[in-house]
Amino acid sequence: LPYLYWYALEPVAGEDPKTALELAANGKIPMLLQFTARRIATTAGKEQNELLSEALAKAADGKSPDAALLILRGMNEGFRGRKDVPAFAAMRKVLADRNAPLADRQSALTALVNGRDKGLGPVLQALVEEPALRGAAIRALAGYDDPKTPAVIFGHWKELKSDEVRDALNALASRPA
Repeated sequence: LPYLYWYALEPVAGEDPKTALELAANGKIPMLLQFTARRIATTAGKEQNELLSEALAKAADGKSPDAALLILRGMNEGFRGRKDVPAFAAMRKVLADRNAPLADRQSALTALVNGRDKGLGPVLQALVEEPALRGAAIRALAGYDDPKTPAVIFGHWKELKSDEVRDALNALASRPA
Protein backbone atom coordinates (compact mmCIF):
# COMPACT_ATOMS: atom_id res chain seq x y z
CA LEU A 1 0.00 0.00 0.00
CA PRO A 2 2.80 2.52 0.72
CA TYR A 3 3.98 2.27 -2.89
CA LEU A 4 0.51 3.22 -4.10
CA TYR A 5 0.73 6.35 -1.97
CA TRP A 6 4.13 7.07 -3.53
CA TYR A 7 2.74 6.64 -7.04
CA ALA A 8 0.13 9.26 -6.17
CA LEU A 9 2.64 11.64 -4.55
CA GLU A 10 5.43 11.36 -7.13
CA PRO A 11 3.84 13.61 -9.78
CA VAL A 12 3.20 16.24 -7.10
CA ALA A 13 6.90 16.13 -6.16
CA GLY A 14 7.75 17.03 -9.75
CA GLU A 15 5.22 19.84 -10.15
CA ASP A 16 4.99 21.26 -6.62
CA PRO A 17 7.97 20.03 -4.56
CA LYS A 18 7.17 22.16 -1.54
CA THR A 19 3.68 20.72 -1.17
CA ALA A 20 4.94 17.18 -1.74
CA LEU A 21 7.67 17.59 0.86
CA GLU A 22 5.19 18.98 3.40
CA LEU A 23 2.77 16.11 2.75
CA ALA A 24 5.52 13.53 3.11
CA ALA A 25 6.99 15.16 6.24
CA ASN A 26 3.60 15.36 7.95
CA GLY A 27 2.48 11.91 6.86
CA LYS A 28 2.71 8.65 8.73
CA ILE A 29 4.62 6.67 6.10
CA PRO A 30 8.35 7.36 6.56
CA MET A 31 9.46 6.00 3.19
CA LEU A 32 7.45 8.73 1.44
CA LEU A 33 9.72 11.38 2.93
CA GLN A 34 12.85 9.63 1.64
CA PHE A 35 11.31 9.01 -1.80
CA THR A 36 10.11 12.61 -2.05
CA ALA A 37 13.53 14.00 -1.11
CA ARG A 38 15.12 11.70 -3.69
CA ARG A 39 12.67 12.77 -6.41
CA ILE A 40 13.25 16.46 -5.69
CA ALA A 41 17.04 16.03 -5.55
CA THR A 42 17.14 14.14 -8.83
CA THR A 43 15.88 17.09 -10.85
CA ALA A 44 16.65 19.89 -8.43
CA GLY A 45 17.48 23.41 -9.42
CA LYS A 46 18.47 26.19 -7.05
CA GLU A 47 14.98 26.63 -5.60
CA GLN A 48 14.51 22.91 -4.95
CA ASN A 49 17.98 22.62 -3.41
CA GLU A 50 17.10 25.42 -1.01
CA LEU A 51 13.83 23.67 -0.23
CA LEU A 52 15.66 20.44 0.61
CA SER A 53 18.24 22.34 2.67
CA GLU A 54 15.49 24.03 4.66
CA ALA A 55 13.66 20.75 5.22
CA LEU A 56 16.86 19.08 6.40
CA ALA A 57 17.71 21.96 8.73
CA LYS A 58 14.16 21.99 10.10
CA ALA A 59 14.22 18.25 10.76
CA ALA A 60 17.67 18.41 12.38
CA ASP A 61 16.86 21.50 14.48
CA GLY A 62 13.41 20.18 15.38
CA LYS A 63 14.97 17.18 17.09
CA SER A 64 13.58 14.83 14.47
CA PRO A 65 16.59 12.63 13.70
CA ASP A 66 14.52 9.99 11.90
CA ALA A 67 13.11 12.57 9.49
CA ALA A 68 16.55 14.13 9.00
CA LEU A 69 18.01 10.72 8.22
CA LEU A 70 15.27 9.97 5.68
CA ILE A 71 15.82 13.32 3.97
CA LEU A 72 19.59 12.75 3.91
CA ARG A 73 19.15 9.29 2.42
CA GLY A 74 16.83 10.66 -0.25
CA MET A 75 19.21 13.51 -1.03
CA ASN A 76 22.11 11.06 -1.15
CA GLU A 77 20.29 8.90 -3.70
CA GLY A 78 19.12 11.87 -5.75
CA PHE A 79 22.40 13.78 -5.77
CA ARG A 80 24.54 10.74 -6.53
CA GLY A 81 26.99 11.82 -9.20
CA ARG A 82 25.90 15.47 -9.23
CA LYS A 83 28.37 18.21 -8.40
CA ASP A 84 28.34 21.66 -6.81
CA VAL A 85 24.95 21.24 -5.24
CA PRO A 86 24.05 24.09 -2.86
CA ALA A 87 22.34 21.61 -0.53
CA PHE A 88 25.78 20.23 0.27
CA ALA A 89 26.25 23.15 2.69
CA ALA A 90 23.38 21.86 4.83
CA MET A 91 24.80 18.35 4.76
CA ARG A 92 28.28 19.65 5.72
CA LYS A 93 26.65 21.41 8.66
CA VAL A 94 25.05 18.15 9.85
CA LEU A 95 28.33 16.29 9.33
CA ALA A 96 30.34 18.83 11.33
CA ASP A 97 27.80 18.96 14.19
CA ARG A 98 29.19 16.73 16.96
CA ASN A 99 25.77 16.79 18.66
CA ALA A 100 23.91 15.42 15.63
CA PRO A 101 23.02 11.72 15.70
CA LEU A 102 25.81 9.53 14.35
CA ALA A 103 23.54 7.94 11.73
CA ASP A 104 22.67 11.38 10.34
CA ARG A 105 26.32 12.33 10.20
CA GLN A 106 27.26 9.08 8.46
CA SER A 107 24.49 9.58 5.87
CA ALA A 108 25.64 13.14 5.26
CA LEU A 109 29.22 11.94 4.82
CA THR A 110 28.14 9.30 2.32
CA ALA A 111 26.05 11.80 0.35
CA LEU A 112 28.84 14.37 0.26
CA VAL A 113 31.47 11.84 -0.81
CA ASN A 114 29.19 10.35 -3.48
CA GLY A 115 28.40 13.85 -4.75
CA ARG A 116 32.10 14.74 -4.82
CA ASP A 117 31.55 17.87 -2.74
CA LYS A 118 34.48 20.20 -3.38
CA GLY A 119 34.23 21.80 0.08
CA LEU A 120 34.45 18.55 2.00
CA GLY A 121 38.25 18.29 2.47
CA PRO A 122 38.58 20.51 5.56
CA VAL A 123 35.55 18.86 7.19
CA LEU A 124 37.08 15.41 6.60
CA GLN A 125 40.33 16.57 8.13
CA ALA A 126 38.47 17.68 11.26
CA LEU A 127 36.66 14.31 11.41
CA VAL A 128 39.97 12.48 11.76
CA GLU A 129 39.84 13.58 15.43
CA GLU A 130 36.57 11.68 15.99
CA PRO A 131 36.96 7.92 16.50
CA ALA A 132 33.42 7.12 15.29
CA LEU A 133 33.96 8.76 11.88
CA ARG A 134 37.75 8.53 11.60
CA GLY A 135 37.96 5.52 9.28
CA ALA A 136 35.38 6.83 6.83
CA ALA A 137 36.96 10.28 6.88
CA ILE A 138 40.43 8.89 6.16
CA ARG A 139 39.10 6.77 3.30
CA ALA A 140 37.31 9.79 1.85
CA LEU A 141 40.42 11.98 2.16
CA ALA A 142 42.05 9.78 -0.50
CA GLY A 143 39.83 11.55 -3.03
CA TYR A 144 40.83 15.08 -2.01
CA ASP A 145 44.17 16.59 -2.92
CA ASP A 146 44.78 18.93 0.01
CA PRO A 147 48.34 19.68 1.15
CA LYS A 148 47.22 19.65 4.81
CA THR A 149 46.00 16.04 4.70
CA PRO A 150 49.34 14.30 5.40
CA ALA A 151 49.96 16.49 8.46
CA VAL A 152 46.45 15.79 9.77
CA ILE A 153 46.85 12.03 9.31
CA PHE A 154 50.33 11.91 10.83
CA GLY A 155 49.13 14.12 13.69
CA HIS A 156 46.75 11.33 14.73
CA TRP A 157 48.91 8.39 13.69
CA LYS A 158 49.36 6.98 17.22
CA GLU A 159 45.58 6.93 17.74
CA LEU A 160 44.83 4.92 14.59
CA LYS A 161 43.61 1.33 14.78
CA SER A 162 45.13 -1.23 12.41
CA ASP A 163 42.39 -0.89 9.78
CA GLU A 164 42.65 2.91 10.00
CA VAL A 165 46.43 2.67 9.49
CA ARG A 166 45.76 0.71 6.30
CA ASP A 167 43.23 3.35 5.18
CA ALA A 168 45.69 6.12 6.05
CA LEU A 169 48.46 4.49 4.03
CA ASN A 170 46.11 4.13 1.07
CA ALA A 171 45.02 7.76 1.39
CA LEU A 172 48.61 8.97 1.54
CA ALA A 173 49.67 6.74 -1.37
CA SER A 174 46.83 8.02 -3.54
CA ARG A 175 48.16 11.57 -3.38
CA PRO A 176 50.30 12.98 -6.19
CA ALA A 177 54.02 13.14 -5.47
